[in-house]
Amino acid sequence: MQPDRAILPAMDVTQPSELIAAARQAFVAALQRGDAAAAADAYTEDARLLAPSAELLTGRDAIARFWDAGIGAGVDSIELQALDLEIQPDGETALEIGRYVLRLTSPSGERVVDRGRYLLLYRRGLDGAWRRAAETFNPGDVPERPEAESGAGPTIRAAPASLLDATPPVSPSLEGLA
Repeated sequence: MQPDRAILPAMDVTQPSELIAAARQAFVAALQRGDAAAAADAYTEDARLLAPSAELLTGRDAIARFWDAGIGAGVDSIELQALDLEIQPDGETALEIGRYVLRLTSPSGERVVDRGRYLLLYRRGLDGAWRRAAETFNPGDVPERPEAESGAGPTIRAAPASLLDATPPVSPSLEGLA
């Protein structure tokens, strides 16, 4: 006779970075399909979006209207390149810094390309899904990093347990000045 064994629920062993990458891709796919509601599902119910030249948007419904207006204005393609992903010690939040390329076709038929940088705060929900809790993006042409040209993924790291443990990174272009 075998001893009783506790029956444990199946655990998701997928790394947070993989789940966040999948969430990023689902967001991109939703915008490329022209589905603002699905794009807004990438955000928490109480998410905040600070877009350039716009008031702070709060809540999934307001964010859905923002993306719907963008799609209506001709947004038809977006690329997101995560450069840095930092999983916080609590395992429930993550910071992502990256670059974007947003393409749209104006009503006159002109192609417009907007390039810039973004900062995202992800929060893991009770369902285990990683969603955008806060986002801001800043247009402006950004020079390519060598890692981007080689196709390397984002730098993924765990955040220090406290700010006292943090050692700020030194930019390679500034090393000689230290």
